[in-house]
Amino acid sequence: MNKLKFILCLFLMLLTGNAMSQDMRTETVHFAAGTTDTSIDGQIKGYETLLYVVGAAAGQTMSVRMDTSNSANYFNMFEPGKQPGDAAMFIGSTSGNDYSGQLAASGDYSVFV
Repeated sequence: MNKLKFILCLFLMLLTGNAMSQDMRTETVHFAAGTTDTSIDGQIKGYETLLYVVGAAAGQTMSVRMDTSNSANYFNMFEPGKQPGDAAMFIGSTSGNDYSGQLAASGDYSVFV
């Protein structure tokens, strides 16, 4: 019985992972020379996930705000080297759609919408 549960769980994980990979696109955030902020307009549909990658240095302050007409939309943020499945540094579903904080590490931060 335990073997069947394990196989079923593995199968469900593979299905979930496949669905997530098909519905995710990635965009690198760029800042114009001499600026410290940018605004990005975009849309997601259905269960689509959008990954924004933002390069930043330790000690910098990062602020992210998402304006949405759908209250079910939110974003999670991950420190460099972290991804979904790891502990997020910000969880939008419980903390809202605004984040601002000083960064502890240098590298690529991930913002999953």
